[in-house]
Amino acid sequence: MMYHHNLMFADASHPYDDANFVIMGVGFDRTSTYRTGQRFGPNAVREATWNFETWLFEHLVDMKDIKIHDLGNLDEAGKVEDMLAHVAEVSKKVLDDGKFLITLGGEHSISPGIVRHFGKPDKLSAAARKHLFGKEKLASSDGIGVLVVDAHLDGKEEHLGDKWSHACASRRMADAVGADHLVVIGVRSIARYEFDEAKKSGLRFISSFDVKRDGIEASVKRALEMIGRERIYLSIDIDGVDPAFAPGVATPEPFGLTPDDLKKLVNAVGDRLIGADIMELTPYLDPSAITAGLVARIAREIIAVKWKTGRGK
Repeated sequence: MMYHHNLMFADASHPYDDANFVIMGVGFDRTSTYRTGQRFGPNAVREATWNFETWLFEHLVDMKDIKIHDLGNLDEAGKVEDMLAHVAEVSKKVLDDGKFLITLGGEHSISPGIVRHFGKPDKLSAAARKHLFGKEKLASSDGIGVLVVDAHLDGKEEHLGDKWSHACASRRMADAVGADHLVVIGVRSIARYEFDEAKKSGLRFISSFDVKRDGIEASVKRALEMIGRERIYLSIDIDGVDPAFAPGVATPEPFGLTPDDLKKLVNAVGDRLIGADIMELTPYLDPSAITAGLVARIAREIIAVKWKTGRGK
């Protein structure tokens, strides 16, 4: 089901059974339509994590005190539908074991494979429900919201005949949790017909231009109000960050978010997070590895912020 490398996420030295946080790599890029290479993203992030101190002084958190396990990378399963089924199987196992999963991509098409479980949380184990909601018995109103960071809406019903394309990632995640419980932030690229489709499907977004006008704190607050759910899954396409700061992406778009915006966003939603992914790193496009470093640092930020809330323990 998986294979392991000598290279692992820094400080992820705990056995799976003891871990509170689990790192999973999914190196898949078969639906990419511009530039490929996202399959090499997970290991590039792992290498970058070794650059950082274990002590995150602004959080008063030492990564060595947190129980983290690195699963390695999932084997590639062929067609995107097969890969999504594989991702869904493994992510459900991690959720059912009551652990916080951070997935490193790989292209954004794989995120719906994780999110599909959140549409029916009552089908998960008691340990998963306790991890997600802090209780085993759920009320009819309990549910998961999804906050997506992306330069693109990814709201197409299908792209080049494929409804599981990376260009349809937000639409497929919205299918799982409901369009009224998902918001994409940082958007600055939408096809005309996609814009019209979003009006019909109810898919909503906050553009990067809105963020620049209103500020990231106000924009995140607005997004959470729109989502209307207490528990949040965070799906980050790293091209949501401006290519001046994150050039190692397959489909760069100018006028994006800053790394500081992304850090503030993570801190704003940290106590509500129940899982996260960071996708679309394309290492060969950034020989300086600053994009890999940003992804690695944001992954550690997610762990530290979640750990501080006490819900990651």
